[in-house]
Amino acid sequence: MAKRSARVYIGDQRWTIQITKSLAPDRDGECDYDARTIRVHPSLQGEDLLEVIVHEMLHARWPDLSEEAILEHSQEIAGTLYRLGFRHEEEHDG
Repeated sequence: MAKRSARVYIGDQRWTIQITKSLAPDRDGECDYDARTIRVHPSLQGEDLLEVIVHEMLHARWPDLSEEAILEHSQEIAGTLYRLGFRHEEEHDG
């Protein structure tokens, strides 16, 4: 089984990225500035998982960037990384 959390630097701040079900039912991901934690729903896979992680990391790094800009950039970045072969470990299992 793949890791369910990781400690990373976003800008000069240390953040935790968690794969967890502890999200509002209508959310795939969230960026908690106070706790410096990004939470991502475990049902996500493939390019969708990559896009949500990138999306929330962009929120963490540039909190004043518009949602429209975040969406555009996260889709571009995730799509490119996915086409280059970046995958979540669980996608390679089995």
